[in-house]
Amino acid sequence: MGLLCRRGVRLCFAAWLAFSSCRAPSRARESPAPSSQPSGKAPDALWGVRCGVAWDPDSLALSDARIEIDGDRIVAVGNASEMAPPAREIDYRPYFCMPGLVDAHTHLTSYAGERPNDSLEKRRAEAVRAALATLRAGVTSVRDLGGSEGVDVWLRDEIARGDVLGPRMQAAGTQIGVGGSLGGPDAARKSVLRHVQAGSDVIKLFATGGANDPVPLMPASEMEAATSEAHADGLRVAAHAISTAGIDGALSAKVDSIEHAGELTVEEARSMARLGIVLVPTLYILRYYIDEGPHLSLSEGEIADLRRTVRTLIVPFEHRLPAIVATGVKVAMGSDAFMGLHGRNARELVFMARAGMTADDVVRAATATSAALLNWQGSVGTLRPGAHADLLVLRDDPRLDMEAVEHVVAVFRGGASVPLDARPP
Repeated sequence: MGLLCRRGVRLCFAAWLAFSSCRAPSRARESPAPSSQPSGKAPDALWGVRCGVAWDPDSLALSDARIEIDGDRIVAVGNASEMAPPAREIDYRPYFCMPGLVDAHTHLTSYAGERPNDSLEKRRAEAVRAALATLRAGVTSVRDLGGSEGVDVWLRDEIARGDVLGPRMQAAGTQIGVGGSLGGPDAARKSVLRHVQAGSDVIKLFATGGANDPVPLMPASEMEAATSEAHADGLRVAAHAISTAGIDGALSAKVDSIEHAGELTVEEARSMARLGIVLVPTLYILRYYIDEGPHLSLSEGEIADLRRTVRTLIVPFEHRLPAIVATGVKVAMGSDAFMGLHGRNARELVFMARAGMTADDVVRAATATSAALLNWQGSVGTLRPGAHADLLVLRDDPRLDMEAVEHVVAVFRGGASVPLDARPP
């Protein structure tokens, strides 16, 4: 299928060009709401954060703002002059405060230099490093769309217990349909049921191959059966789809999100908007491979292929993106963080802005829209009272220059400060 797949000196590329090797997850159960505590403990008493500007996807920007926090929850947000100061307050003026980012497409179990004979302990240790790097970048919640050896489910549970410092996670376990047809609708349903029993929070389907060879993989009838079963079990479905044929199959199945969607047409976007299917475009990942190719053991020919794919697939998609957004389709942020991209997740926002999305739409995609896609609306991706106290403090206002999202001053998860100079174990 023309896959570009190597591990270690032989790396295994993620969704765009190939498929990660994902083995069966171990255990767990989806919780209806995200867990609240990182490994650092949130203060018990009422305290506050003062910001030059506080931005929320619902109320937008508030100057000289105060955010009051009780334990791991936000209890009030307003103009500091109209609120009594709490006994303890951290003054981040003139910095910009916003909700922690929600990345709707990650692969935290992937790492550069991965080898087939790496031990389970090695895979878990690398996942812990990736989780910390992601959190330190201001990403406080993720939807992880494909792990290996059950490490993603293990990592999710370790973070939820407070034994590992990282973002809240939803884990997909193994990706379904990577090898093509499963053998019919019944087989597709059974595959989803195995994921439910193994504790997956979300189902990941493959409608097509990667960007170099986006041939159909799962037939529409299997995607429809898998999606129906997932929805009956309370799980949402993400579909990897590059070509228009694959996108049409995902539309027919009424999945919850379509990932990448390189050949998405405006008409298909209208159908997505009508059906409530969210678009997760992943614009930066191939450029990351190009930028880091020499460090990822990619050959000059492989890098040239990547450049060609960006030129012929990604750039035309970006040119269509303003018209796609104008259809009303909801757009969520997904970095497709893979190998060494962990911690650079926010770079995706820069390319979303460069492709013509407004700054407010970009930061909303990375907060409220992604949170709603995870069914965590109101709990994360917002500064409203009652939400988890997940805060990202930036040096500058990303609405003026989106590259500001990469200049992190402070991160709080569940009211606990994340040590930005921490080193993973």
